[in-house]
Amino acid sequence: MSLLKRLAALADISTLPDNPYPPASLIPYIWHFARQQKKIITLLFIFNAMAATGLAIAPLFLKHIIDVINDAPTPAEAWPLLVPPLAGYIAIALLLRLVANFIYNLLNSTLFTSTYTHAVRRQMHWYVLRHSLTYFQNDFAGRIANKVFDTGSAMRDIVIILTGSLWWVAVSITISGISLATSSFWLLTPLAVWLVLYAVILRHHIPRIRKRSMEFSDTRSLSMGRTVDAYTNIQTVKLFASGDREDTSLVKSL
Repeated sequence: MSLLKRLAALADISTLPDNPYPPASLIPYIWHFARQQKKIITLLFIFNAMAATGLAIAPLFLKHIIDVINDAPTPAEAWPLLVPPLAGYIAIALLLRLVANFIYNLLNSTLFTSTYTHAVRRQMHWYVLRHSLTYFQNDFAGRIANKVFDTGSAMRDIVIILTGSLWWVAVSITISGISLATSSFWLLTPLAVWLVLYAVILRHHIPRIRKRSMEFSDTRSLSMGRTVDAYTNIQTVKLFASGDREDTSLVKSL
């Protein structure tokens, strides 16, 4: 069995978890789905951290090279001393980053993105089907289906952001901070100021982004619901409604 097939077995979407009913609060809700594929997610964290490390340690090698050149009596004597750090940088930084990036993208694009999204959608479909008949009668079928599919995409994007850009930044900042601290703690001041300003910006914008995202999701679900229901009940629309009225209804929801 190939490695990809073994990894694909970890992302089986046909099996329901022991408790298939998702929690109501946000963090447990996200963890409810993420824990089902925690092995693959752990691999994403590991290989992205390796790639970030390969890039973040570049200043350390550069510092070592500069120190070797400054300490050497002549440039000719410096070249033999530069071979080990240059070889180390090529082996650790460049190759490590290339290999780790390749494996991360392979796992992410060919395995995790599709299987995790479909697993969430499958479980949400199972969960929604067990709602009461009144639930379906009080909403558009297309709106409900859109929310089921959007949930899969949202859960996938959260994990990709956490294992991707956020984790990359966290590893890079940590290694950069350690590198600066080894020279002088005063060099950490610009980094600390940047982190504080970044936190203030996030605190200001995230609530607004969250509100706009909720409004956009509701509007998209409503427009999708009206569109799908118009097509589903096309015979009734043709007999008793008008195309202009249906078009106006969709335009308002958009």
